[in-house]
Amino acid sequence: MGDEFRLEPISICKSYADYARFAATRPGLKFREAESRLVVEAREFHVPGWCAKCEREVDFLVDHQYTKTSEPNWRERLVCPNCGLNNRLRLSLHFLKQFAGLSQDSQIYVTEQTTPFYSVLKASYGNVYGSEYLRDGTPRGGVNARGLRHEDITALSFRDRSFDFIATFDVLEHVPDFKRGIEECARCLKPDGGFLITVPFNLNSETTLIRARVLPDGSIEHLLPAQYHGDPLSAEGVLCYQTFGWDLLTLLAETGFPDPAIYFFWSEKFGYLGGLQFVIFGRKA
Repeated sequence: MGDEFRLEPISICKSYADYARFAATRPGLKFREAESRLVVEAREFHVPGWCAKCEREVDFLVDHQYTKTSEPNWRERLVCPNCGLNNRLRLSLHFLKQFAGLSQDSQIYVTEQTTPFYSVLKASYGNVYGSEYLRDGTPRGGVNARGLRHEDITALSFRDRSFDFIATFDVLEHVPDFKRGIEECARCLKPDGGFLITVPFNLNSETTLIRARVLPDGSIEHLLPAQYHGDPLSAEGVLCYQTFGWDLLTLLAETGFPDPAIYFFWSEKFGYLGGLQFVIFGRKA
């Protein structure tokens, strides 16, 4: 990929104060205006761009799946017709390749196995491990009849310092003890290993909002109306326990990732649309 297809961050923020200064420039306004020119009245339309995974010009599919609003679902759609990756997953792979140093020799763990991202990564790199949180009695670290590996992110079966990269996409919000999950990922990463996260994140909140919690007797206490997200293994969906705020970066720093940051992007060329798109990334000390 030549320099003309290099991805450049709009901003890199390491704290809420950093973001507040950045937000004061109102970056989202000009991006929204640019996006409005691309929207058509049809419930489904295409936007031309360059897929960083396929390294070719494509027409990204945009529609209203997973949303009840009149606004297109930019974050979860903008799907490449070749690799099948949506907006946030194409951005995440682009980031890993260009900024994080992902290579053919990298040992990689992703906390999913039934998704297009896992399939694309597995087909492109030699040392990729994926898993799902199974409920069929498969032992931790075991594989069921469908070939799916069972892992609990709060008690991973992998040895210490197993991986160069761990990536988790919209998973930690479904983990009541998400702090333990982050500790486990730190344990399983090699020194200087990269940890990439996407989660529902309130950029305007310094603190994480706890929506539900598990009580000592195992029951769930709902502090806010229950919110369920899509689950590839269950039609019932999966409960969202928290919406993260900027204290997530503080937790990462305390857990062995001394300089975590949120990287912001917007690009019509690459189809990274829907206002500011971002990933959270840190390296293990």
